[in-house]
Amino acid sequence: VNQNNLDGALPEWIGNLEDLITLNVASNRFNGLIPTSLSALQQLEEVQLEDNNFSGRVPQEWCELSSLTSGILTADCAGILPEVECSCCTSCFDVTAENRRGGD
Repeated sequence: VNQNNLDGALPEWIGNLEDLITLNVASNRFNGLIPTSLSALQQLEEVQLEDNNFSGRVPQEWCELSSLTSGILTADCAGILPEVECSCCTSCFDVTAENRRGGD
């Protein structure tokens, strides 16, 4: 669902999709905290969260998922004032206000 101008919070129920392998919500207008329910997805290999308006930190449980430790985890966790804290991201992006799809 990347690049669809979707907005609002990413719902907690997404953690019920137990067979989900890839979650790519990059380049939308999602905001709020990253749902901790996603850490229950034991098959998850790739998560792309960059270019949104998420805040907070990537759940530490994600860093411990064996399926994700060899996969991809991206977020807006770079720059002077990163929006997301991520200790185990494979790529961190710096999305400045003028480049952000969701605006300020």
